Amino acid sequence: MNALNKEKAELAGVYKASLRAHAEEELERQKEELTNKMQRDRERFNLSKESERKKMRDKLVEESRKKLGDELSKKEIAIKQQLRNEFEVKMKNRIQQHEDELKKKKIDLELEMQRKIKQVLR
Repeated sequence: MNALNKEKAELAGVYKASLRAHAEEELERQKEELTNKMQRDRERFNLSKESERKKMRDKLVEESRKKLGDELSKKEIAIKQQLRNEFEVKMKNRIQQHEDELKKKKIDLELEMQRKIKQVLR
């Protein structure tokens, strides 16, 4: 009986060792799976963060481009209006000068005619 108990004890030890080895292998496999899953999750997280940053940057670039375009349009309108106003002032001044010159020539011609009329009448 002693041999039987000894054999049972040996078998129990082998069985326990086998169970322990199997459990260690299973734990190692699970650890590896979790490590891989964690790595994939980290990569996915980094990719989503990078994608989010890229979207944000693109959005900011588009907003800046729109804002600059709006400002440029406003400045262009203001400059065109200023040029129009300056042109109108210059044209009014030229017209006024021409009118003044015409009035002066008219007066000069009238005076000349009056002199000639006086000469003829003498």
